[in-house]
Amino acid sequence: MTGLKQVLKLSWDIANKSKNNNNNDNGQTTATTITDDKTRIQALALANDCYKYIMDLTTNGVVITDAIKFVQTNKEKLTVSKEKDDKESEEPDYDEDEDQLEEEQEEKKEGLKETNNQVF
Repeated sequence: MTGLKQVLKLSWDIANKSKNNNNNDNGQTTATTITDDKTRIQALALANDCYKYIMDLTTNGVVITDAIKFVQTNKEKLTVSKEKDDKESEEPDYDEDEDQLEEEQEEKKEGLKETNNQVF
């Protein structure tokens, strides 16, 4: 699309150039920009083709459908990843120090039970 717009701009620049006569300091007339009619017609035909291609791209059902599908899939991916992040943040944070402390206490209790069993 960007390339078509650039070609369109250039073709309009070429088509709008006309025979300009400028007078220099000596009073002589010089042609600075000369675009003959044949070149102008070709530039206008090119501009016409660019407009056709742009119209086709913007109104073609297949292109629009593909663009809509692309947007929807990316939206779904973002929604799924956001929900996943929310679920992870809702889970309680486990403190490793507390887990280790609880494990050590359980080991001590088991050690006492073994000692008590051996004494009796």
